[in-house]
Amino acid sequence: MLSPSFLAFGLLVGHITAATTKYSVSLDDTWHVPVLLGKPPQSLSMIFDTGAGSLAAHSALLPANESSGGPAYDPAKSSTATLIEGDTYTNSYASGHTGSGVVYNDTVSVGNLKLRMAFEVATSNNGVNNDASGPSGGDFGMSFAAAGMSDDYHVPTFLQAVQSKLDNFIFTVDYDKASSQGNVDFGYIDQTRYTGKIGYLPINANYFWGVNFTGYAVGNGALHARPWTSVVDTGTSTTHVPPDVVKAYCSQVSGGTYDTGSLTCQYPCGGPLPDFVIGVGSHRAVITEEYLKSSSGSSSGNCVSKLQGKEGNSVVFGQSFIQAQFMVFDHANARVGFANKDGA
Repeated sequence: MLSPSFLAFGLLVGHITAATTKYSVSLDDTWHVPVLLGKPPQSLSMIFDTGAGSLAAHSALLPANESSGGPAYDPAKSSTATLIEGDTYTNSYASGHTGSGVVYNDTVSVGNLKLRMAFEVATSNNGVNNDASGPSGGDFGMSFAAAGMSDDYHVPTFLQAVQSKLDNFIFTVDYDKASSQGNVDFGYIDQTRYTGKIGYLPINANYFWGVNFTGYAVGNGALHARPWTSVVDTGTSTTHVPPDVVKAYCSQVSGGTYDTGSLTCQYPCGGPLPDFVIGVGSHRAVITEEYLKSSSGSSSGNCVSKLQGKEGNSVVFGQSFIQAQFMVFDHANARVGFANKDGA
């Protein structure tokens, strides 16, 4: 297996900050980070995805019926692009879609860092992030390790590629729902972005940011010991919790009704919702009302809370609740941190 290769330009940077922007697509919101590929630089807005292993760019090599119609990377227009001969990849996503293609080595610029690294260039997408209502530049994969594997070449995540350039092997996510703007910081923790302390959980999986939550509370109530496993995934819009947790929460919502079919809590539109609190050890990660309310309704005319139940082990802590927290992805110590923000 070849080692990840890259050539960085400039001196050690220590800290990298990249702006993020929220786009409304189909039923929910997705967050994207601006990325420049090649020379001259081609600008793509890519989904910042802790549930995917590699940087996978939508490209001009895609068939027309599999392209979003938006900006796409064209290696033929980059003077620094080098095809890694004979190497291909296939990625499978939780949505059931697959993406495949070839591997190129080219320059990648994010925030204030420019480097040369290998990344995946899509030749077939089969529905991966090709919603025409969004920018759909591809996936900026940031899973704990590079889960995307090609024939014989280990494609690194961006974080792995820049590890030697950072003060700390870490990145943080801070999304602001109100402004639809946010930041991803690499190599450091900006203490002005959160309040109180950071609660940490060790990861429980080899390739993903999987954690074991320790319990839940409603409003200011005491934490109930109720462990469940979840993958922290910035590339998924929804958040799931065990159905019994939704039912317990809904029992404390004024006018709330737990729907056994959809595993959701339905409540009178315009009515108040109590905070939902997730146990991160002894730390209380607070999801306030604004992140729980939804504009979607049910057949009964009620609104449906964003607290969604799901059976089984594939439970996801997604963008809808990640927006409510300051998130720390600590690669060096194999852990995920949760901190409350102003208003929680």
